[in-house]
Amino acid sequence: AHGFAVVWLGVQGEGSLRHVFWRPVDAPAWRPPASGEAPLAWVEADDLAGQQAQLQSGRVGVRMRDGGTAIGFAPAAPALA
Repeated sequence: AHGFAVVWLGVQGEGSLRHVFWRPVDAPAWRPPASGEAPLAWVEADDLAGQQAQLQSGRVGVRMRDGGTAIGFAPAAPALA
């Protein structure tokens, strides 16, 4: 809702799991294409391996399903790739 995108998911040195969110100062990190809503790859919120696979394939997390049950991943904008 605030224009951030999940760009990294991993374990910190001390063992804590972290999602890293990013966005430019002056714009959302991602916008749907002008032609309409981009097809999102939905991954369950507790499927960490699935989320990491999406991130490693060049996609970023851009949407949450109602209730936070899944994260929608879309191709990263050129500035994020």
